[in-house]
Amino acid sequence: MTASRPASRVEAARLTAAGLRVCMLATDVDGGGGVARQSYALLRRLSEAGVQTTLYVRNYSGKPRLELRNGTTIRRAPVIGRFRFLNAALYLVYAGLWLVRNRRQYDVVHAQQMSGAAIVGLLARRVTGAPLLIRVTSSGESGEVSEVGRLPLARIRRRLLRTADRWVALTRAMKEELVEFGVPPQRIAVIPNGSELPEGPSHDAAVRSAARDRLGLPQGRIVLYAGRLSSEKGLECLLRAWARIEAEEEGAWLLLLGAGGAYRSVEAELRALAADLRLARVRFCGHVSNVGEHLLASDVFVLPSRTEGMSNALVEAMGAGIAIVASDIPANREILANEENALLFPPDDEDALVLALRRLFVDPALALRLAAAARAHAERELSATVMAARYLEQYASMVREKPMRDR
Repeated sequence: MTASRPASRVEAARLTAAGLRVCMLATDVDGGGGVARQSYALLRRLSEAGVQTTLYVRNYSGKPRLELRNGTTIRRAPVIGRFRFLNAALYLVYAGLWLVRNRRQYDVVHAQQMSGAAIVGLLARRVTGAPLLIRVTSSGESGEVSEVGRLPLARIRRRLLRTADRWVALTRAMKEELVEFGVPPQRIAVIPNGSELPEGPSHDAAVRSAARDRLGLPQGRIVLYAGRLSSEKGLECLLRAWARIEAEEEGAWLLLLGAGGAYRSVEAELRALAADLRLARVRFCGHVSNVGEHLLASDVFVLPSRTEGMSNALVEAMGAGIAIVASDIPANREILANEENALLFPPDDEDALVLALRRLFVDPALALRLAAAARAHAERELSATVMAARYLEQYASMVREKPMRDR
């Protein structure tokens, strides 16, 4: 892709956006996490492009029922504790009624994930005729397609979901899953996650040093992981590899950003393993709100996952311009190429992970080349602005293909 193509796409999207109105449906985007960051990043860019945006979510975090944020009107359905099925029913009623009663306030409905948000959109679509786009964010055994088969009324859900007008998958593997699910391939667009690009990249020594000073981090080598501390992330392999690196590299630190979360948490096990290995320069930092700042302060980003949908932290790392070591799995290969913009290693291969980290430590020119290439790829393909332009293309196409009955 040439350097001018993203700019042309963005400009065309801005022209398309004039007068367009989008309602996004999501479940919980106030509690943090990748879906939350992507939702708000997309909505902000859409609003900046001139799109009228509304977000309807569940109010798990006790936020105002009605709020205006960065040009987006946020509406929140009430919740009662953490009663899953009751809150799902409340969301279905409140969001569904709003969609039906306020049909003239949106042209397209965008559902984040195949769960309750998509069902609300599909049921409202039957009444209003409004075209619906569903975005899928995870794949594999723990992914959304597999999850649908384990939910109540799975057969009815499948039949209803297949009627959506358009789908967005983050990776080609997700698209293949949707095709197997029964979605026609021509209805599926592959749009990777996007991130806000910092002005200066991490591979600039002055930028990195200034970020460390702001965060109070040491000036030695810093390797960073960001994400959930959950079983699929391969963090046991990382800690065992780090035990060997720590013995060799005086002053090197490993920072683990994130917590175990509600599902498949292994945080307690990882802390116990770090103690058993007598790791002296590992920090469990917990959830932080400034992941981007930590990326700018680090020398290497490492992602040892066994499976991914598309890691938001990885996209942000590429945008930050940091040297990357990641597991060689399909989702990572969507945006990484070994020896071109990252070093890839087989998942759970401790020896290969140690070798990759050693190479970056002893070869600063290699680290700089990979980091600069990652940043360049992010600028072309993975910025929040380019992501928004791609969604605008889909929205406009949906409106053209299915004129609204009430327009």
